[in-house]
Amino acid sequence: LPQSIKLQEHTKIHNGDKPFHCSHCNKNFSIKCNLQRHKLHHSGEKPFTCTLCDKSFSQYSHLKGHQTTHSSKKPYSCTQCNKTFANSQGLRNHKGIHTGERPHTCSTCKKTFRSRTNLKTHNITHSVEANCSCSICGKGFSQPSHLKRHMTSHTGEKPYKCQLCDESFTS
Repeated sequence: LPQSIKLQEHTKIHNGDKPFHCSHCNKNFSIKCNLQRHKLHHSGEKPFTCTLCDKSFSQYSHLKGHQTTHSSKKPYSCTQCNKTFANSQGLRNHKGIHTGERPHTCSTCKKTFRSRTNLKTHNITHSVEANCSCSICGKGFSQPSHLKRHMTSHTGEKPYKCQLCDESFTS
């Protein structure tokens, strides 16, 4: 009995056959459409847009996950503190608060993070994309607000003032 094309493709997942190669990062894929979807990360193309807030995503599944944030339904609940989440990824990231687990490690400086998103944001500080760098010490930042906060370490400025007393703070 001949196998269907879909079954043949699916079988590649189990036997480790990954004939589809990404020329940008050398990742290999067992199914061609997975490579095509992966390439969207490199191109920066985000064809899936949320109709509620205009945020865009490279993958349809990411859009679907995001759309749960607009719902008041939060079916995922932490068993330790009862905090609720709209999606399973939010709960998974939250659990690290209780366990102390920080499974995502920066390959450059070995700093660890609870979520892949935090690691990705951090990694910008090591790249040429870190267009927010300190003019005094050269340290790079992923966001202008982080550079602004860092600059107070050089200037001694304490821009946050208590409304009830004369105490001031750098952050």
